[in-house]
Amino acid sequence: MNMTPSKDEIDLDSKKFRVKWRTYINLVWGKQIGLDKKEALAYPKGFPGIFLLSNRRAFVLGAFVEKQGLLSKAKNNYVYFEAGLQHLKNYQLEITKTTRSGFISFKSHGDIINGIIHFIKLQPEIIPAIKNVLENISNIKRPLEDTGIVILGQNPFLILKKRLGK
Repeated sequence: MNMTPSKDEIDLDSKKFRVKWRTYINLVWGKQIGLDKKEALAYPKGFPGIFLLSNRRAFVLGAFVEKQGLLSKAKNNYVYFEAGLQHLKNYQLEITKTTRSGFISFKSHGDIINGIIHFIKLQPEIIPAIKNVLENISNIKRPLEDTGIVILGQNPFLILKKRLGK
């Protein structure tokens, strides 16, 4: 599935985003959401998604096709995940000889109960940009309280557009 939004969906080059990165991700939000009552999207190789960081929020946008067996029908998956950085719990972004993954975890807020963004293929060049934002969250002047949002089954780019007020 094509992860590139159309012009009428959202401008990912917006200056609101300090980090923009396409990667493979697993998500845990800990609360049953949607008809499938999912609490996470976790796959051995992760799912293709877009990770965005602004000064006050972390976003994951995912639109991908899942096929779970030889005879099963392919299923389109859509996920919108938004967490407030004031609810940051912990993060680890390091590459070692044995691992190329990292995570950002969040305290409970909104639909998120002990949420985790798990990066499957962490790239060395993105680590300083993410750390720069996360290390400065104590400087958030006006935290957004309407965060902690997880929406499944809807176009994540259109949701982001609405959330950013464009």
